[in-house]
Amino acid sequence: MTINPSKLATKMTINPTSSAPKPWSQNALYSSKHQSWRTPGWLFELLDERYKFQLDAAACSESALCEQWLERDALEYISWPAERVWLNPPYGRGVGKWVAKAQWEAETYGRLVAVLIFARTDTAWWHDHAMKAHEIYLIR
Repeated sequence: MTINPSKLATKMTINPTSSAPKPWSQNALYSSKHQSWRTPGWLFELLDERYKFQLDAAACSESALCEQWLERDALEYISWPAERVWLNPPYGRGVGKWVAKAQWEAETYGRLVAVLIFARTDTAWWHDHAMKAHEIYLIR
């Protein structure tokens, strides 16, 4: 598969300050004990300042970062009712469906969708959907 660099408007590495919390560990990243990870506040604030998100597309009442939010089980049943969408999907085998949905919403309705996922460059969903993004930020 050939990657078209013109599809990627921006590639950037974000280096959080040393005081930023580091909730992920090697054991946690490869565990399936739970699939919900709270978005680090510093990261959401940084991106929200730039993109002004209107909807958190995979949240619960305790984790919602936008005034408007959808339950995680609404993935296949509803089109996202906002133009600027934040998505921190449940991690696990189903993450590819979320990334595909994000791409579909962006291409079909012209929505801006920011997705927080691990860079799993060895997966089909990464190549089929994530690599078609206009911007990719790599967090170190």
